[in-house]
Amino acid sequence: MVSTHYSSVVQADDAAILQVVNSGPVDNTVVSEQPQTDWATETELIFFPGTRRVMLTVQRPLMRTVIQDAFEQVQKALMFHNAFPDTYVALDFTRDALLIAAECHKQAMNIYNRLVVDADYMNIMTRLVSLHIPITKAINFFFSFFFF
Repeated sequence: MVSTHYSSVVQADDAAILQVVNSGPVDNTVVSEQPQTDWATETELIFFPGTRRVMLTVQRPLMRTVIQDAFEQVQKALMFHNAFPDTYVALDFTRDALLIAAECHKQAMNIYNRLVVDADYMNIMTRLVSLHIPITKAINFFFSFFFF
């Protein structure tokens, strides 16, 4: 059973992504070209059976590394740029984090290229990483409050 809060977060995230894609600020890093049909295997995402939910724990090692590095990049953006971003800024942080994380690994250039070319792929990856932003904020608050 999916919690009501989680469902509302996913719906709000979907709405924000659609708004950004359709009428929000222009993100020049994602090209609106037809996605390539024969991407390398390491770029493929593994979904929970029967759904469109991405499972982080079962991704290929390179994909997991890129996603985990993107989490760290988002955390850095939250700490050094804007701790409480609005939806557009949070999505920009997340997209930039994914691109930086993929670009940092020479083995992940296929992932980077697919993120740049395939808007649907970028949106799925953005949703996965952006769902962890509130968790990152809570963890930072907990550690800063109790340990400093």
